[in-house]
Amino acid sequence: MSYTYPDQEDKLTCQLIETEYDSLYWGKSEEAVLKRAKAAVRSLPGEQLSLLDAGCGLGRLFSVFAEAGIKKITAVEPDIDRYKGALQTAGEINAAEKEELVTVLHGDCSVLPDNSRFQVVLSSHVLQQHG
Repeated sequence: MSYTYPDQEDKLTCQLIETEYDSLYWGKSEEAVLKRAKAAVRSLPGEQLSLLDAGCGLGRLFSVFAEAGIKKITAVEPDIDRYKGALQTAGEINAAEKEELVTVLHGDCSVLPDNSRFQVVLSSHVLQQHG
């Protein structure tokens, strides 16, 4: 896959936060959403919960959900530079956990094996406007 996000520096999102939203509000809002998401994950039955992070970017949420009890994270990222960053993040987490907790695939959800199943699907900030 050769997709590259048109906004590599994520300027559109940053501009939106700076001009349309109060950055303190944005941070508190994300914190509140993640707190609820982690609580929901912790309430799920089973000990081997798996998560799909569709459009994982650089993998900034891997550790958040690993701490919430997810035992297997599969991530997909179509942008090559963000994919490489996510690989690095996954490598750091896997080394710290001493197991392969996070697997990152280059592409979109079509690269997932046909029999893929997940208890949790995460898709955060993946829809973007193309000019």
